[in-house]
Amino acid sequence: MTLARVLPALLFGLAAPTVVAQNRVEGVNPADLLTQVQVGTEYNRLGDGADQWLFSGKFDYRFAGTPVGLNFEWPVHIRLDAPGASSNGHGDFFSRVRYIRSFGRWTAGGSFEVVAPWGSDAFSGGRWQTNPGVLAVYAWDERNLTALVHKRILGYIEGDADVGDINQYQWRALQIRIWPSGWFGQFDVSRLRDTLGDRDWFDSRVSLGKQISATARVTAELKKLGGDVRNDYALSVSYATRL
Repeated sequence: MTLARVLPALLFGLAAPTVVAQNRVEGVNPADLLTQVQVGTEYNRLGDGADQWLFSGKFDYRFAGTPVGLNFEWPVHIRLDAPGASSNGHGDFFSRVRYIRSFGRWTAGGSFEVVAPWGSDAFSGGRWQTNPGVLAVYAWDERNLTALVHKRILGYIEGDADVGDINQYQWRALQIRIWPSGWFGQFDVSRLRDTLGDRDWFDSRVSLGKQISATARVTAELKKLGGDVRNDYALSVSYATRL
C-alpha cells in the first residue's frame, strides 16, 4: 500500500459537493452531544515494510433535552500486511456514556467507556476494559477552542487468558479553529503511559475538514506515533452526518 493510493480518497472526501457555507460547524467541539453516524477509513504505515488499513463505523446518540449521550464505535474491518504475513479481521467494540455541562465559556464533562474484547485475535486488546475520563473545553470565542482530556484505561476484567492486565493513562490536548466558511482545523497531541508495560508514547494529529451541508461534514487527518510505540505516519478520511 502506498501514499499514492491514499491521497485520492482524501481528496475525494474534501472535494465533496459544494454548498453554501455553514455558519455553524457541529461535531468538531469534543464536548458536542449529537445524534449522528460516522464512517471512516485509515491507512497506517507502520514501518519495516508493514502497513494496515482500517474501516470503522460510529454511532452517537443524544437523549433529547438532556446533557447525556451515548457513543458506539466498531472497527468493522482491519487488514494488516507485513513481510511474509497478512491478517484480516475486525476490532473490539467500544461503547461510552457521556455527561456534558456548560458554564459560561467553559464546558466540562465526564465519560465512562466499556470495551468488549470481541475483535479478531490479531486485533483485539484481549481484555474487558472499563475506562473513565474527564473533559474540559474553553471557548476563547465562537471560532477558537482549547480542550483538555484525561482518560484511564483499565483492563483487569476477565478476557483472553493469554493477555495480561491493562493499566494506562492518557493526557490529551486539542486546539481547534473554525472558520466562517465552514472549514475547520485541529491540532491534537496525546501522551500515553502504560504502567504495567513500562512504556510511554505520543500521538500527534493534524486534521482539516469542511462542513458540506447543514448536517454533514468531511475530515482528513494525519497522525504520527512516537516514543515506545511508533509508526511512519497514518492518513484517514471520514464522513459524518447528523440525524
